[in-house]
Amino acid sequence: MLRLPKELVLSIATALESDKDVNALNRVNRQLFEIIDPFLYQRDAKRLRGSALNWAAVNGRRETALKALEAGHDDTSDAFFLSAKHGHEFVVKLLLNAKKPEIDTRDHVDRTPLYWAAENGHESVVKLLLDTGSVEIDARDRYGTTPLSAAAANGHESIVRLLLSTGKVEIDSRDMFGVRPVHHAADNGHESIVKLLMMNE
Repeated sequence: MLRLPKELVLSIATALESDKDVNALNRVNRQLFEIIDPFLYQRDAKRLRGSALNWAAVNGRRETALKALEAGHDDTSDAFFLSAKHGHEFVVKLLLNAKKPEIDTRDHVDRTPLYWAAENGHESVVKLLLDTGSVEIDARDRYGTTPLSAAAANGHESIVRLLLSTGKVEIDSRDMFGVRPVHHAADNGHESIVKLLMMNE
C-alpha cells in the first residue's frame, strides 16, 4: 500500500464509509498519516459539521483547531462559544482572527460567550472579548442575568473589576427576580465583591 500513488490512497479512504476505518488506516504509519490526516479533517468539515473543531474548542487543542480551520470549517460559532466557555484563550483568539464568528452568539438560555467566560472565571478570555470593542457587555440571559452578575455570584473579583473598568456595565441591573449583582455576591459570601460593587454604585 505504501507504493500506491497518493490519489489512489485517497480513493480508498473515500470509499471507506466508517470514520473509524479511515482513522485506523490513518494510523498505520507516518506516510499514510501525511496523506490521510488532512482528508479526515476535510471529511469532518463536510460530513460532521465541524466536530473536530468543537472538540478542540472544548479541550483547548491548538493543533487540532488549526488543522480543522485549514480543512475549511465555515461555521465557527459553536466552537467560539465552547472555547470561551471552557477558557481556552488560544482557540478564542484563533477563531476571532480566522473566521470572525458572531461574538455575541447565544446558547439555549441566551447566554453569550462573555457570560460563560465571566461565570467560569476565565479572566484572559473575558479580557480578550472586551478588547474586541464589539462585545455586548450587559447581554442578559433568559433570566435577565448579566455577565457582571455571573462573575459576582461566583466570586471572580478580577473579572468584576475588568467589567467595571469598561464603564459600560449597568451596575444596578436587576434580573427577572429583582436580584442585582451586589445581591448575588452577598448571597454567596463574596464580601470583597460586595464592597467593590457598593463603592462603584
